[in-house]
Formats: sequence, C-alpha cells, structure tokens
Amino acid sequence: MGNNEIIVGCDLGSYKIVGIAGVKEEDKIKVLGFGEAESTGIEKGTVTNIEKVSRAIEVALEKALKMAEKEKREIIVSISGENTEGKIEKGFAIIQTPDNEIRKEDVKKVIEQAKTRSYSEEKEIIFVYPNHFIVDDQKGIKEPIGMIGTKLEVEAFILKAKRNILRTIEKCFKKAGFEVTGFISQPISSSFGVLDEEEKSQGVAVIDIGKGTTDIAIWKDCGLYYTSTLKIGGDFLINDLATCLKIPKAKASEILKKYNFVGKKLAEDKEKLIVERTGGRPPVEVDPKEYAQIVEERLTEIFGFCLMEIRKWDDPQNLVAGIVLTGGYAEIEGIEDVAEKVFNLNVIKKGPQNVSGLHEVVKHPAYSASVGLLKIAIMEEEKRKIKKKSIFKKIFDFLEKI
Repeated sequence: MGNNEIIVGCDLGSYKIVGIAGVKEEDKIKVLGFGEAESTGIEKGTVTNIEKVSRAIEVALEKALKMAEKEKREIIVSISGENTEGKIEKGFAIIQTPDNEIRKEDVKKVIEQAKTRSYSEEKEIIFVYPNHFIVDDQKGIKEPIGMIGTKLEVEAFILKAKRNILRTIEKCFKKAGFEVTGFISQPISSSFGVLDEEEKSQGVAVIDIGKGTTDIAIWKDCGLYYTSTLKIGGDFLINDLATCLKIPKAKASEILKKYNFVGKKLAEDKEKLIVERTGGRPPVEVDPKEYAQIVEERLTEIFGFCLMEIRKWDDPQNLVAGIVLTGGYAEIEGIEDVAEKVFNLNVIKKGPQNVSGLHEVVKHPAYSASVGLLKIAIMEEEKRKIKKKSIFKKIFDFLEKI
C-alpha cells in the first residue's frame, strides 16, 4: 500500500458518529480528515431510525473527506460491542508435505476449521484474530510458516454479529452513498487505538466508557481473549446526578462537564454551582462534595461490573499491565483513583497513540475507537490489499499477517 492510499472509517457511537480518514506514515497513522455528527437514530448501539442514521453518517463522512481533500466511498465501520459475540475457537490439521514443512495453505486450513466451529445461520463472522499456533508440542508460536512439524493447531478469537443488524447498518451507509467493506467492534477498535505491544504481551484490560455503554477488551501474550459490552456508561452518572440533585438531565450533564472530577479531595477547592430550573421552580445549589460522592459511587458501581466481566475471563491479577481507561468519560479527573480501589491494579487513562496529522483533534480518549479503526484497516490493507468481497463475506481475518 502506498503512503498516499487513503483509508476511511466510521465509528457508530451512541453519542456521536465519527468519520475519519487517514494514511500510513512510517510507524504512525496520519489523520487527514475528521468529522462528526450527533448520533440520532442510534440507541445503545442499535439503529432505531435508518433515515436519521443515514443523514448523520453522510454529514460525518463528508466532513472528513472534505478536510482530507480526498474521495473514497468504501468504508470500514466499527459497531457497538452489544451487537457482537466473541469466542475462542481452535483448529487442527495434519501436515502432509513431503518434508513436513508448514505452508501458508496449512495455516489457512486450521483457521478455516476454527471458523467452521463458530458457524451460525443467524450470525456472521466479521473478525478473526489468530492468538497463537501450536506446532506439535511447541506452543505460543506466532508465525508457523516454514517450520517443520507433523501437526498444526491454532487458537483464534472469532467475532460474530447478527446478520440482520449488519444488513441494516449497510443499508444506512448505502443510503448515504457509501459501501461498507468491513466491520469491527468498538471494544477491539479502542484497544488497537490505545495499546502498545508490551501491554498486549503483559496482559491488559481496556475499558472504554462511552455515553450509553462501557466496552471491555482483554489482551494477554499478544492475543485477544475476551470482549464484553455493558449497557451502562456516562448516562448512568447523569441520571443519578439528575435524580439525587432533583434537576433535569440536561442540567446534570452540564454539571458533569463543568466539574469533570471525582473524589472528595478534588472537591475541596471547587465552588458551589447554582442550577436554574424551569417551570418557576427555585434554583438548586449544588455542593461539590455531594456531587463528588454521587459520581464516585456510580463509577465504583460501573467498575464493579467491569471487574465481574474480567473475572469471567480469568484472575484480574494476571493482567500485569493493569487497566487502561479510555472513551469519552475517561477524562474525568481522579477516575484512575476510583478504578484502582476497585481493581487493585495499576490504572492509567490513554487516548489514541502513534498519531500524526490532526493529532490535536483526535488525541482525546473519546476518539480511541475511531483511530483504532483506521489502524486495523491500514494493517489489513498492507497485509492483503483488501479485495472487494461479497456483501455477505466482509471479514477481517488477519490471515495474511503470517
């Protein structure tokens, strides 16, 4: 792929739809264009109004393409993790070459077998990531081609999504004048946006806190092992602030943005806020300490649910690199301290890494999934020069990485 070959992606979030365009520039992603639109017609990752979603997609992508001064109609799309299901599957093959040398065809065979084990009439495979291979008794192999052995196995993370949901999303893009060439889930996209190889190797959980959902992706030994999406996010904080302070949700959202902190220590130097109310009701005085307590309790609850999800995978203490927080609500000051109390692990927050071009625009953690989407797409372009596939076979399979 030439450095001037543009890749265009679209992140379908519950709060905003982001269009992004970029190219590979040495070891970084150079973002050339960026656009966003209010995510009307999508609720908690599900399309509820095709016309509204199509218009928002068109606005976001046309802004990005105009800024990039490029034209491309083929789009890579990240969708809510709620609409996907990930599972580890295994494949097996006997090596039948005269010298027992493992070929590319053998690798494809074991991955196809793993995919077959995950077949479903209702769901479509959209992403396959080989975590590692086993050659005879040798485990943890990343590139088996050329090795000598009698038996080859693979352990792969396979991601599926409901066919009807994918077709509905494709219809939205088609109405907006674009063709979807591949899908990925937001938890995976976010992790590609923020993680480095060392974190993936040591073991890490990425937690992306969005408006309507919280996404989790777990990596260990450079393999992807678990993803999950919880139906709680920033709205959870806003709803509780509105209820406890007896103010409208819109006002609660404004308070969260103005204060943007959590923890009693950070509340000490903050001034009280006066919140005006409608309908002749008297204004409400918001005490920063009361605000801090409400937000801390709700974040603690969110992280508690995340901890339960991580335990479905394994012992959280096996995550040597700890927890990486990202997403629009990860920017709350002091959020790492709350998370560390819950997880008993090292916690940091990160935005997109290794980005140039419009870095200042997309460096916020809210755009981790968008930048990660570009990284995945560019990796795929480099590996196999994406060929146009049938509308029913749009799969990121990572087969050519080996």
